[in-house]
Amino acid sequence: MLLLVFFLFLSNISLLVQAKERTFELNVTMDDWSPDCRSEQKVPLINNQYPGPPLYATTNDTVHVIVRNHGEEPTTIHFHGILQIGTTEADGLPGVTQAPIPPGGEFHQRFQLIDQAGTFFYHAHVGLQDDFIQGPLIVYPNDHAWPTADGDNDGEKTTRDGPYQYDDERIVQLSEWWAQDAAQRLDYYMGSTYDGLIAADYYLINGRAPSQAIHNKGVECKGYAAMEVTHDGNMIEPYDTDYLEVSSGQRYSVLVTMDQSPDHSYRMDVKPYWITNTTATGKAVLAYTKESSPQRLWPTRPQLASDHTKPIFPKEVSQWVFPELKPLDAPTTTKLDFEHPPDRTIVLMPKEHLDPLALTTRWLINGHAMPDWSMPLLEQLRQESFRHELNATTVRLNKVESGDGYDDNLQTYPIQHKEVVDVVVHTSTLLNHGVCAAHPWHTHGFVHYPIAHGSGKYNHAKDKNLRTYAHPVAKDTTLIYPDKDNFHNQAGVPCGWTKLRIYADNPGLWGFHCHITGHMLQGMMVVVEMGTDRIKYLQG
Repeated sequence: MLLLVFFLFLSNISLLVQAKERTFELNVTMDDWSPDCRSEQKVPLINNQYPGPPLYATTNDTVHVIVRNHGEEPTTIHFHGILQIGTTEADGLPGVTQAPIPPGGEFHQRFQLIDQAGTFFYHAHVGLQDDFIQGPLIVYPNDHAWPTADGDNDGEKTTRDGPYQYDDERIVQLSEWWAQDAAQRLDYYMGSTYDGLIAADYYLINGRAPSQAIHNKGVECKGYAAMEVTHDGNMIEPYDTDYLEVSSGQRYSVLVTMDQSPDHSYRMDVKPYWITNTTATGKAVLAYTKESSPQRLWPTRPQLASDHTKPIFPKEVSQWVFPELKPLDAPTTTKLDFEHPPDRTIVLMPKEHLDPLALTTRWLINGHAMPDWSMPLLEQLRQESFRHELNATTVRLNKVESGDGYDDNLQTYPIQHKEVVDVVVHTSTLLNHGVCAAHPWHTHGFVHYPIAHGSGKYNHAKDKNLRTYAHPVAKDTTLIYPDKDNFHNQAGVPCGWTKLRIYADNPGLWGFHCHITGHMLQGMMVVVEMGTDRIKYLQG
């Protein structure tokens, strides 16, 4: 019997190891690409391939990434889920931590994988380039956990994910493909004809097997039961499930026992969740291979098992099973008191806004537009003739509920080092449609812990002590769910919220944004200024 772990942009946790330095070269190239064999486009890729090459490292390694831009547009690379402890300058956030790398340019990112392990990924962070520039980053807890003799385990075969041993592993990378040219789609999102996001035309698994695509996905493997063991790089207690709900930016590690007949192949089905403008689905085939060979047992088209009917997915359920998950033997988490009140609460209210003159649609958060800094904010602070001090007045006013925590001068949300802050993120109804949409929010540079959720608009007096997550799990991407009755007759109506607890222990300038790229580009993003007086990069 074979025990297989699927990394569905997944993860594990860390052990102390002897650290190494690993250097990776990522070359942005322009290539003709047509995953659907119909709509060929010239797109930017990493090292002439899609997905980009997987990068492998071990906990506490120092990583040196050399990005060379041989493409036609400026770019940056962000390592999604990597906390960049002490290295905010390596986060790859354009306009905030660095200027985009121009065509013909080169940029070096150096960071240490401090106490992190799991499956992460890297992607471009400029325009819609993340449609094409993306690839997995797998961090093993120690050298002996590497799965093959090609790794750093000295030829041993002791593959494990935290306390779980398994025989082999596979990466399942979910992505989307639009037949429309990316430049045209970007012009539409940012222009005056915008009337909602364009649903992708195809759904890709590891860049292959096109079928129609979605933003939030339910994934089920027909004939197998799966055990979820990690989420967003953090170990959780085993949770048996027949399907996964995966939002943009989320990762899972899933253990699957291969106990079905090897004479057949099995379906992996995908269904759209929390999106109203598509009925698209996707599928792939799970096939056995010979133990002694990487080649497939079937030479041509696989024979599916007799029970090959499409699975019936359950209906969307707000929060899915997330409130039931528990962290696994995490001493740091168990020391945290989620019942204790925070130092203060920041409430974020994103709303779509139509500019009456330009007729363009933008997202405003608490009425603030996303700034467009001419010089990256980190460099602005570095060039100041005096040491930058965090705006304590903004923090103090927010504590006494006389302000929303926004610093109008720097256009950031300042958080003091070691502060405990609850951030309430809303969703609201869309312009012209009256629909309340779901939004996956991602934090750069720090994890967050969902502790509560509710419908409508957050009421601090009533909801400040509410807890709907009994055992909060550390995450870097959380879906903000809409109300069950998510249709309203007007735009901008608050229709659901989730409260995230933050422990401010990593000084830096960090993005916090919706991971639907079109929404992020339209302004659904804030910058958290965390303990900036302690940022090493600003201290020379």
